[in-house]
This record gives sequence, C-alpha cells and structure tokens, in this order.
Amino acid sequence: MPHKCRATRRAKRGLTEGQLAVLLVLPALIVIGCIAVYPIMRTVWYSMFDLRLNHPTRNATHFSCSLDLEKYADGMYTIRTQTDKAIQNATDDQERQSIQLLADVTAALEDTLFATPERREQLIKVDEMVNAYQPVSDDELRYMAISDEEAKALKQFLEQAKALAAEAMEAVPSSSKQLTKAAQAIDTLDFALVESNFTGLDNYSKYLINPRLWSSVANTTIFTVFAVSFELMVGMMLALLMNQNFKGRGLIRASVLIPWSIPASTSATIWKFMYDGQYGVVARLFAALGIIPSAAWILTTRVGSLFGMIVSDIWKTSPFMALLLLAGLQTIDGTLYEAARVDGCGKVRGFFSITLPLLKPTILVSVLFRTMDTFKAFDLPSVMTNGANNTESISLYAYKLMFAQMDFGSGSAVSIILFVMVFLICMFYIKGLGADLFRSGKE
Repeated sequence: MPHKCRATRRAKRGLTEGQLAVLLVLPALIVIGCIAVYPIMRTVWYSMFDLRLNHPTRNATHFSCSLDLEKYADGMYTIRTQTDKAIQNATDDQERQSIQLLADVTAALEDTLFATPERREQLIKVDEMVNAYQPVSDDELRYMAISDEEAKALKQFLEQAKALAAEAMEAVPSSSKQLTKAAQAIDTLDFALVESNFTGLDNYSKYLINPRLWSSVANTTIFTVFAVSFELMVGMMLALLMNQNFKGRGLIRASVLIPWSIPASTSATIWKFMYDGQYGVVARLFAALGIIPSAAWILTTRVGSLFGMIVSDIWKTSPFMALLLLAGLQTIDGTLYEAARVDGCGKVRGFFSITLPLLKPTILVSVLFRTMDTFKAFDLPSVMTNGANNTESISLYAYKLMFAQMDFGSGSAVSIILFVMVFLICMFYIKGLGADLFRSGKE
C-alpha cells in the first residue's frame, strides 16, 4: 500500500522513471539514427536503381520517363537544318525523296509528342533559349514528363531515323556531309530520353550470381580467418609477456604498439616495398630461408599475395589484440594463481584452467572487433595488389564499382551485401559464442 501511494504521487508530479529514462536515451538514439542508420538506408535506396554518374540520363534516380527538351531541341534543330541543306544539294527528285523521308519522320514525331498546346508552348520556350545560347536551368521547364508508350515511340523513331539516314547517305553522296551531321544529331537524341532507372532487387540478383563477387568473398574469408587466428595467438603471447613484472616493462609496452600506430596505407606501402622481388628485404629473406619458392612469389601469385597480406596484417594489428587481452589479464585476481601453485598446479595448467576461462569474454570481444575490421579490409589489398592476381577483397570490389566505374547502383548493392555478411558474423559471435559464454558466467 505505501509503495502504491508513492508511485501515485510520482505519477501526479510528472514523468515516470521509465519515461524519464526514454527521454535521457532519446538524444543518443537520434544521433545513432543519423550517423549509422540513415547512410545504410540511403545505400539500400541507391542499390535499387541503375545509378551511373558517368551516364547522362542515369546520373540521378528516376521513377518515370521524361524528355530533356534542351537536348531534344538542340538535336532536332540540327536534324532539320542539315536535312534542308541536303535536300537543296540533291541533284534529282529521287535523291530529294530519300532525304524527305527522314524529314517526314522527324515532323511526325514532333506532331505525336507535342500534340497538346501546353507541351508545344514548353518546347517553344526551350527552343528560344537554345537558339539564344542560354542554358535551361529550370528543371520544370527543361524536363517534360512522357508516358512509357511515348518513350517507346521515341525509341522506334530513333531506330527508324538512323536507318533512313544511313540509306540517304548511300543514295545521295553529294549531301553526305550534311547527312552525317544529321545522323550524329540523331545519336545525341538517345541522351534526351530519360527513362526510369528503378531496378528493384535486380542489382542484388545480378551480383549474387556473379563469380567475381564470390571470388572476392573467398579472398576476404581466407584473409580474415588466417589473419585473426594468428593475431590472437601472437597477441596472447605479447599480452602474457607484458603482464609480467620485469624491468623496462613500460618501454616494452610502448614499443609493441608502434606497428599499430602506423596508418594502414603507410604500413601496406612499406610491406609492398619489402616484398618486392628484386630489392625487397623480406622477400629475399623468406626465399633464403626456404619459406617461399622465390623472392618474386609474393607479389606475382594469388597464394603469395594472400600470404604477404596476412603477414603484414599480423605484424600491424597483433599489438591491438595484445592491448585488449592485456586489459583482460589485469582483471584476473592474482590470488587464484597463488592458490593454484599451492595445490601443485603448473603454469601451463594454470593458463588453461584459470587464465583462458576467465579471459573468454575479452577474447570474444577482441576476436569480434578484429573479425569485423579484417573482413572490411580495403587499405591493405588496395595498396599492395589493387586486386591483381585474383586477390580482390569485397570492399575493394565495391570501391571499384562505385568510384572507378561510377556505377553507384551496383556498388551500393555490393556494399549492402558486405554489410549483411558483417552483420551475420556479429550475430554468430554474439548469439552463438556469446550465449554460452554469458550463460556460463551466470552459473
């Protein structure tokens, strides 16, 4: 009864504890939504379009068809003027008739597309600006919405006009110059038609059966598994070493972190020079020790390149793994080892019976962070091989699609596929490995 009265008084005074907690967390949720969720949703949106920045009619998202009147008016003006000159230069009626067919098709197209007064008036305004060499900056004036049937009719006109222009050039050699310009203007009209570039899930279905994508996934998986496994072992040894009490321990800890502090691109460049088959120090050393067949093997073969990238990544990021594991070792109570020594437990058994079980949460977090980071590897494969020798990672593949080929639709689809893979890896660690870990901790 007293508890109920206090809850009633709090409710009367204002917000409940739950509502207050939501208000305190709300700003953080908004920031997370803006920083993390929005870019992902935007990438998903772009992945459903054939979005290519180097294409004049697919450099933006379009759901419906439209006609770029500026390009259309410019192209049609050239076609009309050049066909008129060609008719004047024709020597007989048969030649004039072959050219007139092209002019009649052009006139019929305009009568079909601009049958209404509103469209005709819009075309006239744009035509006047084009003739005055003025850019049409108003998109509402420049672009005219057309139906799918009208877009199909325009395509048929372009095919028919190209065929008629080719026939006229053969039939009227005296006007080939004018007809060539008219044919070039017909080609430019291809870019006046802006069609819908919404593809839905076609980009995903196309790349999920793409051998190059799965080859990049295989390279990324091999690189991740071997690199993270060896980083865990090397990091564990470094952490155990730095956890001991000895003179100069602070200096050792600081020096171990030097490789991790070097930027990834700089580290990859250094290792690339050391792997060079002619003057690379590491390549010659490995060849002399019999680790690799020849000094040129690392940068010229797929297995060698993956081997080189794995070694480079182990050297750079093992200190990070060691730092995380060292933090976990610092939390283990030293009295446990003293009690184990009294019971006759050696160091090896103490490691597997005390250290490793108590270090499992730290190992899980360390491996999770490194797996996610390694699976998204871009700097190392980009600088060291740039995908040569079939060593392309999935991040590098997405980058090439988006920025080298300017195909943002396909690149966004591959990026979302990468995001889903990383998300599944996180779920495997948290739900699969983490569930048993947390359950054992409660027990």
